[in-house]
Amino acid sequence: MRQFYLSNLLAFVAFFHAFPTALQAQRSDDRSADAIATELANKITKVWRSGFESNLDQVATVETSPTISAGLIPLEQIRVRFNDQFEWTLARDVVKKRLLERFTFEELQTIATFYQSSAGQKMLAQTPALEQTLSQLVQHGMLRAKLSKVAEGQLREKLSSMEPADQKFVIDAMKENSVDTKNLLGRWHADDRDETGEGYVGWNERQRSGKWTTVARSVDHQAKEYWTFDDEGIWFSKGRLIVEISSQPGSLALFTIVEEATPTVLKSRTVDETIGHSEWPLNEDDRIPIKIPEMPLGYRDPLVRAN
Repeated sequence: MRQFYLSNLLAFVAFFHAFPTALQAQRSDDRSADAIATELANKITKVWRSGFESNLDQVATVETSPTISAGLIPLEQIRVRFNDQFEWTLARDVVKKRLLERFTFEELQTIATFYQSSAGQKMLAQTPALEQTLSQLVQHGMLRAKLSKVAEGQLREKLSSMEPADQKFVIDAMKENSVDTKNLLGRWHADDRDETGEGYVGWNERQRSGKWTTVARSVDHQAKEYWTFDDEGIWFSKGRLIVEISSQPGSLALFTIVEEATPTVLKSRTVDETIGHSEWPLNEDDRIPIKIPEMPLGYRDPLVRAN
C-alpha cells in the first residue's frame, strides 16, 4: 500500500516532466499569466501534499499487524525521509511551468476565477478526501483481483477431489442465473445457538464493491471456550455459487451454493468435498439483527495466543 501511494506521487510529478509541449505564444500580459500560474501551482501543490499526508496516515492505521509490518521501514521514517529528500517547491515550480505551457491566459483566468469561488474553494478542500477514496477503491480492486485468482485455484482443487455427481452439482450451480445478486448484499445474520447459548452466532456483510466482512462467535460451555471469528476480505458469485475469502495470507476460501435468496431469507449449503452434496450443511440466514454475546467469565478464546 505504501508503494501504491508513493508511486502515485512520483507519477504525479513525472506527468509534468514527461510530456513537454510547445510554449504558448508570448503575450503582452505574460506577467499577469505568470502571477495566475503561480497562484494555481501553490494551490495544486498544497492540496496534493495534504492528500499525500492523509494517505500516509491511512496506511498507518491499517498496517498494524506484526506480520505485515515485519521488515518494513516504519511509516514515520518514510515520512521524514521523503520530506527531507523531496522538494515540494520544485513540484510547485514544475506545475507552474506546465500550466503556462498548456493553458492560454484566458483559460488560466477561468480556472483561477473558479477556484476563488465558493464552489472552487470547496473543491480544493474536498480534493484530498476524493483522492483518498479513489485510492481505497483502486487498492481494493487490486486486492480483489489477487484474492479471486487464489479462490478460483482452490475451487479447482476442490472440484478435482469430488465425485463426478458432486462436481456436476457445483458446475451446474455456477451456470444458473436464478439468483438476484442484490439479495446477497448487505448484512445477513445467523443464530445456531441452543437454549443454553452454546453454538454459533454472527453475521456476514457483502458490499457491492466486493468487500466481505464477518463478525461471529462460537461458544462451547463444556470446554469453556469462546471462539472469535472476525475477518474481512472479498466475495464474488458465479451463478448460485458464492465465494468468500479472507485477506489474511494463506486463507482458504469458503464456497456455498445458494438454494433460496429473497430480500429477507438466504439459504445456502457449504461445499464440502469430503461428503456428497446431499449432505452439505444447510445455512439459514435472515435480516434480524443479532447481539454478539460477550465472553463469559473464565472462558478462553483458542484463537488468541496467551501473552
